[in-house]
Amino acid sequence: MLNKTFYSNGKLLITAEYLILDGAKALALPTKFGQSLTVEGGSDQQIVWKSYDADKMIWFEDIISFSEIQNFTFSKIKSERNTLIKILHESYLKNPRLIDDAEGYFVTTNLTFPKFWG
Repeated sequence: MLNKTFYSNGKLLITAEYLILDGAKALALPTKFGQSLTVEGGSDQQIVWKSYDADKMIWFEDIISFSEIQNFTFSKIKSERNTLIKILHESYLKNPRLIDDAEGYFVTTNLTFPKFWG
């Protein structure tokens, strides 16, 4: 049975902030805070996604079908859901087995820092 957990520490950007996305050099320090992602096997050809903040309150929750990921079309509407589907679609293009060989997934994310920190 699939059950994997990943954890990543956050970082404090001292310089450049979002300019690093355009190739600028930056100075960053790791923090003790971070976020985790747990993936478990699911069913029904869908991903059941729940994201919790540092206070254990759900800040994002959705069910996304595999067909939505496979057939994603660009949308100008900015939302957490569209951004997540776009990321999952790009992952699917890189590795179709993520969906083609799966029944479904339960995904849970947990922040260990306040969500408004960025």
